[in-house]
Amino acid sequence: AKTPGYLFRLTSALENAHNLWRLEREQASLRESELRFRTLFESVPAFIWTKDREGRYASANSAALQLFSRPPAGLTDNELFPPEVAAARQEAENRVLETGGEEVREEALPATDGARVLLTRTVPLRDGSGSVTGTLSIGLDVTERKTLEAQLAQAQKMEAIGRLAGGGAHDFNNLLTVIGGYAMLVRNGMQAGDPLRERVQQICLAAERAAALTRQLLAFSRRQMLTRETIDLNAVLAGLSEMLGRLMGEDVSLEIAPAPALGPVTADRNQMEQVVLNLAVNARDAMPGGGALRIGTAAVSLAKPRTDGRSAVPPGDYTRLTVSDTGVGMDERTLARIFEPFFTTKEEGKGTGLGLATVFGIVEQSRSHILVWSEPGRGTAFEVYLPVERAGVSETVPEEPPPPVSAGAGTVLLVEDEASIRALVATVLRDGGFEVIEAGDGAEALDLLEELSGPLRLLITDIGLPRMKGPEVVQRVRARRPGTRVLFISGYPDETLAAQGITGTNESFLQKPFSPRNLLQRVQEILGATGQSA
Repeated sequence: AKTPGYLFRLTSALENAHNLWRLEREQASLRESELRFRTLFESVPAFIWTKDREGRYASANSAALQLFSRPPAGLTDNELFPPEVAAARQEAENRVLETGGEEVREEALPATDGARVLLTRTVPLRDGSGSVTGTLSIGLDVTERKTLEAQLAQAQKMEAIGRLAGGGAHDFNNLLTVIGGYAMLVRNGMQAGDPLRERVQQICLAAERAAALTRQLLAFSRRQMLTRETIDLNAVLAGLSEMLGRLMGEDVSLEIAPAPALGPVTADRNQMEQVVLNLAVNARDAMPGGGALRIGTAAVSLAKPRTDGRSAVPPGDYTRLTVSDTGVGMDERTLARIFEPFFTTKEEGKGTGLGLATVFGIVEQSRSHILVWSEPGRGTAFEVYLPVERAGVSETVPEEPPPPVSAGAGTVLLVEDEASIRALVATVLRDGGFEVIEAGDGAEALDLLEELSGPLRLLITDIGLPRMKGPEVVQRVRARRPGTRVLFISGYPDETLAAQGITGTNESFLQKPFSPRNLLQRVQEILGATGQSA
């Protein structure tokens, strides 16, 4: 029997309706799938973008838009990034297009909110036939991690160099104590008209310059002895303004811009002066043809860390010292090394390479922070961040002179393992009128003390003695002679009284190298005496 035409039409309508229902269902599923993909695309905490085979951007998620100065759709890297950045990106993506493999690389990009370092993985995009139609890239922001890695590497390197510098400075301090001390004794014993006196004076001056050099090494290695007090940084700058003007000369214009109502900071006043002077001299040398130097202060409150890519300042309230110049500037390779001791870009004989290393050491030892920005041809800016001290500024109260008593009365027990230094100190003390008992270590000192029948006026001891350290010698001496006054001497600033936990009022400290005059003056201060000095 022949099928009626209306039945064909009904069957065809049903098939069309089913196909339409299936198509709508597929489209709904596709829309749902696309929505899930778009949600994933936008919510992933990474930078995602796709490109066609010609390198034009096809899509980018919201996070990735931070990398571009304008919407990237339809554009290439050549239109969005500097030439060297664009070339490196295109080279990596071309390898993916040619090989069909993947590429993982680390790249630095100048983003709209600051430079970023990305760890980027690029894979090929394929069509239904398997042909490569473009690339998909996912970038993770590793800027903070790279900064922390750089800080750790720099800290480890500086610590290693600092230990070496500190140890070398200690040995030099011992030698300079002997060289300078005996030179001064010889000079002081010569007649004013003696033709050799001037030559000996040059030895004394050379020893003083060498001692200043070791102090710089100790400042870099954070092993110098600081006198902390609460100071006004504006007052420090005011006291240096005349000297800074002379240092800059006529070709460099100097502007000192102190901020009003500046918070006080805790630091060593003399060392902060050295920081300012060293940064100013460094700036002057960076402007051989003249320029402008600005030294300013500001009260800043950081809600989040501030970083220059190599170091970071944690959140908090700070007094900021800024020293900026219009000099030749520095590239990244130089910036990475500027705080290393003996590193310098100056001509041979024009610098020791210790100026900025000293600044770094003082800042670190002062529990402060330093950042630096510079570009070739665009000058340099140093920022020093000192935590604000809530207490008031310290006032210097003049000390009353000690009561005049005889400087040369009494016996001194001297404990020093370095024979040359022991001989020098004993000579200076005997010339000052003291009777001196010499010992090379603590055990010998205690044996000699047993033989002493008269009073002991002063104990002078090195801190870093072999076998029995200086503080232990003091304890044992005082067990037999209570109330004995003590002068500690040492070439290691780590061995200061505070580091040894010594807080008594009968102790004092003298750091090597010291001159005969310094030694006698300190002894007289301890004993409450005024008298002759070498």
